[in-house]
Amino acid sequence: MGRRFVIYVKHIAKVVFLKPHRIIAHIKTRLMYLFPRFFSGRAAYPHTIYIGITKRCNLRCKMCDLGRGIDSSYGRHLSPGTELSFEHWKKFIDEVAEFHPAIELSAAEPLLYNDFMPLVKYIKQKKLVCRLFSNGYLLEKYASFIKDVGVDYLFVSIDGTPEIHDHIRGRQGSFDRAVNGLLKVKQSRDQKPDIDINFTISHYNYSQIEATIRALKGRGVKFNRFTVIQTLFLVKEMAQLHNRLYPDYPANPICEEGVDFNLIDTQVVKEQIDKLKRNYPQEVRFYPDFDLSRLDDWYKKPQTFRSEERRVGKECRSRWSPDH
Repeated sequence: MGRRFVIYVKHIAKVVFLKPHRIIAHIKTRLMYLFPRFFSGRAAYPHTIYIGITKRCNLRCKMCDLGRGIDSSYGRHLSPGTELSFEHWKKFIDEVAEFHPAIELSAAEPLLYNDFMPLVKYIKQKKLVCRLFSNGYLLEKYASFIKDVGVDYLFVSIDGTPEIHDHIRGRQGSFDRAVNGLLKVKQSRDQKPDIDINFTISHYNYSQIEATIRALKGRGVKFNRFTVIQTLFLVKEMAQLHNRLYPDYPANPICEEGVDFNLIDTQVVKEQIDKLKRNYPQEVRFYPDFDLSRLDDWYKKPQTFRSEERRVGKECRSRWSPDH
């Protein structure tokens, strides 16, 4: 709780000094998050808008529908048959710029979008925060541009030490290419953009979280945060239940075949998380960051975990989250 409070106070200070035009919206969304019943279903403008500008990717990740060539609703709905034009996105940015949202470019690999650079330039010309999510494979090529144009936040997925990362990503050299790009983008922690390394737990890498941090630091990579992601997976039974209730909005099982959560030793994960919280209290964060006593349910009994959350009356707060 203490660590979270310190991080939040720092975030508020950053909003006040760097983004004064967003103070009221930020406070309003936080109040809506904490007290949703008092706002009669009225949400504030979104804090962040996530747009998938391409469905193309240059990696073949073992936990991804696109990477495994699976025909899924995720892939079909990610983007139309042809990518939307730069002119289309310009019009979209013009329509939302009035309420100053952050724009995050993601899904699948935004650096493959033909007009990636003009789009980022336009976002920054409109004085909006630009967040970029990448697998890092082409990062070295665009490093100078990302620095010069003023991208605010860069999220790069690194899922293990070099050998493990390359195995998961399905392409040799992907770790080295991502690292080389990170080195070109940022030479100090205070330099823009803020860099967040995303590490997603799977049965391939669950014992290598700290080893990955050491591998990055050993290569001289500077980052502001290292986020350990407890995979938000959807088992087959839950997907089937969803599809019976909402047939117009079908869902696919996530990581049903690519990642086997039954192979994860949760005790090892607990030990890793305990160690990381002690050794890297300011750098490492966890999403979601729940009580470790629930870790076995999260990976071994996902339906039980969700059911218990619902039974104790905890409603979903995503609709009030500043990032949705």
